[in-house]
Amino acid sequence: MTDTTAHHPHFVSAGPRLGWGRTYTLRPFTGDEPEPWTLRPAGADDELWQEYAACQQAWERARAERANRQWIVDQASLVRRADSVWKALARARKTVDGAYAELLEGTDGTWRATINRLLDAHTAALAAAEAWDKVAAELAQARHAAWREIGESYGDHDEVARAVGVDSSGWLIWGPDDYEGRSWRSDTPMVAEVRRDVDAQLARIGEIGRLAGDRADR
Repeated sequence: MTDTTAHHPHFVSAGPRLGWGRTYTLRPFTGDEPEPWTLRPAGADDELWQEYAACQQAWERARAERANRQWIVDQASLVRRADSVWKALARARKTVDGAYAELLEGTDGTWRATINRLLDAHTAALAAAEAWDKVAAELAQARHAAWREIGESYGDHDEVARAVGVDSSGWLIWGPDDYEGRSWRSDTPMVAEVRRDVDAQLARIGEIGRLAGDRADR
């Protein structure tokens, strides 16, 4: 029988767990308390060891949750900025889609002017993609740091977005390595995605022009 004076100060009660071990009812931890392991009595028996292990886990969880709450506050301005940049990218890509559709559906007389509008839209979309990749790199690095410092259950920018009233459901964020040390490729992830769309559209336009006998000169 464990000496009741040896219980951790947050201990309330314990009972058998189905299978193996025991369940513990503990007073909530804030994470400011001394680390439970440091209070464990010398020569603690197995039952007391399990109690202090449960206290240690609860204490660590409280510290992580507190750190995550602060992380959410610290990340709010970045997430608001990301929201603005993502919306600008979405508008730029929508403009590209509209200009491309107009080109395919237009008449020969408007072909050259529509191509010019599409090329301008391509340039704007690539610039917007580059802007997104810059902020996405910050998000990826912050998330990775949170996983390392707090735990992999934390560092969720969707949670930050909900806290500040932002819809982040469509955001595309790759890992930190995708934005750094890209010696084997020239484009960051979103720029690469937009460039693929641009290249596909230009290839289609070139094929149409070839089959139509250089329609752009008409």
